[in-house]
Amino acid sequence: MGRLTRSRRVKATMDNPAPRVFAGSTLNDVDPSALPRTLRRRIFESTALSQSLGLYLPATVAFRLINFGRILLLTWWMSKQQFGLLNMILLALNVLTPLCSLGLNEAVTRYVPQHESRGSLRRFFGRSFGLLLAITGVSIAVMWLLAEKLGVFFYAQVFTDARVFAEFRAEAPELARLSAVVVGLLIAYFYLLAVMKGLRMFTALSFMELVHGIIFLVLSVFAITTGHLSAFTLTALYGISLFIPIVVFGVGLFRSISEGTAEESPPEEHDWVVKLLRFSVWTTLAGITWQALVYYPTWFLNKVNGHDAVAVFSAVRQIGQFILVGAVAVVTVVMTIVTKTWETRGREAAQRQLSLAFRGTGLGLLVLCTVLALCKDLIIRMFQRDYAPGADVLPLHLLFFLLGAYLAFLPIHFQLTEKTRHMFWPWAIGVAGNMLYAFWLAGPGLQTVKGFEIWRGLSRVVAPFFVTGFSDPMGLGNAAWCGVFAIFTALLLCLVLIHNECCKLDRGTYLVIAAAGLLGLNPWILTVGMIAFIILSFQTELVFTGAERRRIIGYIFGALSHVPSVRQILRWKNGA
Repeated sequence: MGRLTRSRRVKATMDNPAPRVFAGSTLNDVDPSALPRTLRRRIFESTALSQSLGLYLPATVAFRLINFGRILLLTWWMSKQQFGLLNMILLALNVLTPLCSLGLNEAVTRYVPQHESRGSLRRFFGRSFGLLLAITGVSIAVMWLLAEKLGVFFYAQVFTDARVFAEFRAEAPELARLSAVVVGLLIAYFYLLAVMKGLRMFTALSFMELVHGIIFLVLSVFAITTGHLSAFTLTALYGISLFIPIVVFGVGLFRSISEGTAEESPPEEHDWVVKLLRFSVWTTLAGITWQALVYYPTWFLNKVNGHDAVAVFSAVRQIGQFILVGAVAVVTVVMTIVTKTWETRGREAAQRQLSLAFRGTGLGLLVLCTVLALCKDLIIRMFQRDYAPGADVLPLHLLFFLLGAYLAFLPIHFQLTEKTRHMFWPWAIGVAGNMLYAFWLAGPGLQTVKGFEIWRGLSRVVAPFFVTGFSDPMGLGNAAWCGVFAIFTALLLCLVLIHNECCKLDRGTYLVIAAAGLLGLNPWILTVGMIAFIILSFQTELVFTGAERRRIIGYIFGALSHVPSVRQILRWKNGA
């Protein structure tokens, strides 16, 4: 960016980013004999793209598998009512966390590379953390004072029985206060992750997430064995699983940053608070509306069909979330590398990196979604028999989260150009569309729609081509289709904004996005269409050029070589 200081322009590539800079100097300037590579330094070090993917992607998959194993255990041992309540609690936490922090963590990730290059990292770290503590403290105090109203508003709707609702109303304030504490822990947890992302410390990032996941799994197993399986208990254990890694890795990160050499004295930024808040206010709104977009189908399903339907819908949805989690892991790595390229090599190089990363990741996720969709009847056997109706909507969950994965990538264009207000509007339109679709396709308006002659005529013709319809008794298909339509609406608006405000996307990007629609079709069409698209991608230059295919293959092998188990095998092979 033209207005940024570039006194030190570093020639960098995706595989060879600038070495980590702390306080104005690189670690390469330090005598290795004076600074031995202790375990802590090996954990808190920057990594290049291939190494980052090789470390962080397997760790993310492992973290997600740990969480999925915990969820499976809870579906077997928790009552549906308490499991449904736990899902509503997690929904509320996901909405409240960005709201109570004003989205500052997103701004921290964006500006850490800038202050790293300028030699003002320690000062930025202290200032941003102090600002975050102040905002979080005020937010938690407000939640504490309004605990009774918030508890009823967020959690009581899971109880459709009037007697149970009356009993829960007395317990709602305590659950809301516990939620306030957990929100504070989540904000601190995500702040540490944000700094690690900005500094490309993906080894530390991987360990921190794994430690959190393992602790929560162990505590959940302990709760199962002791019979303490209320949603309140699980929420408290969730908070404990956050607190421990915050302390351990927070100390390590602070010491790693503090042990840099003396800072330079760049020009004072008197508007740093305004700059952070200007960036974060839109990311806050975007984060809240994103959570509303993701969870509105669940909320509406609970309102119409009750907590039993929510339990089935939410449990099967965990499979689809694997896709989004994998995409976010790649986005986390790509965002930091692309931001560094933007700061050192300019707009065009960063946009080329981002485009290739989107197309490569998008195609890989689409193939994975196809495999999972075709295996839906096998996957559902992991759950109790009561969850079997969820198999029919699993492909739609996969489609929803695949489109969500695309929407995790594309707003990077807005972050790079600091036009974060455009991140909000797609989600806002998506939420509004979700409400509209839910009313007409899953709520009171459905019977009116089904009464139209054109609906009856089209449904008879097109129903065989789609994976499921709008007629299942639990309303799962209705809720799933509403979510898909809503997130597709958000994606269309995002594409329009990128085209008008940032850059023109290439043909391959549009083809990858369009191919996602195959997941909504029946298994035969999905299989044939996916095979055709793979051939199109690798035998023509419509999606990738030959050079881009070679680069993708190089990144894949480079990432695999940094997976710990593969790296150990290679060492044995080479006699090391």
